Amino acid sequence: NLALTLWCAGERLQSAEYFRNALALDERSFLANYYLGWGYFLSENFGEAERYLRAALRLNANNAESRLLLGNVLRARHDGRGNGRI
Repeated sequence: NLALTLWCAGERLQSAEYFRNALALDERSFLANYYLGWGYFLSENFGEAERYLRAALRLNANNAESRLLLGNVLRARHDGRGNGRI
């Protein structure tokens, strides 16, 4: 998948576009929701990160990485950090 390849190459902005396109085709894509959540977390847009990570967890409630990342997002929001964009 091109989005994941771009993500792994460090091209977060470009990969986000492809992950959004994937969600437009299938909103039940765990990977698209997860990586968008992660990307928004890295850019400190914690509101969007939470949105996508919660969607990922609705699709795969047992995914430990998503749970951990959501915990980090919630902590950062509580600490008053963030408002970035990817």
